[in-house]
Amino acid sequence: MKLSRTSQAVFEVLLRELLEQATGLEAASISSIDGFQIAAAPVHGKTTGKIAAMSSSLHALGQALVREAGCGVCRQMVTQGDRGYVIVLEIPGQNPPLLLNLVIHQESDLARLLQVARACAQRVADKLALAK
Repeated sequence: MKLSRTSQAVFEVLLRELLEQATGLEAASISSIDGFQIAAAPVHGKTTGKIAAMSSSLHALGQALVREAGCGVCRQMVTQGDRGYVIVLEIPGQNPPLLLNLVIHQESDLARLLQVARACAQRVADKLALAK
């Protein structure tokens, strides 16, 4: 998906707002389903380009797993590590899908971050719908 520089700037503003609302969020990015980063808001120099690429693979695995388990369509994946979480959320209503990728500190309120992230993903979807 090719977006204008204006759209990219709008998404970067939405990601920065997300970072301000969510304590413990270390990086946020929006990527295409094929792993290309569209917009990013890293914190403390954390890079997000490789995360965008890997999130597309994780999303594909999640889709296959959820389909095989008969659980419908994969909407989000949460991966927990020793020092934090990586969350990949599908931005609603996009074809091809876009992904919201988050890196979260281990001591963060995961439920609160998921709530704020879902709201951000919906705002991105709303902006894209207006642009059509």
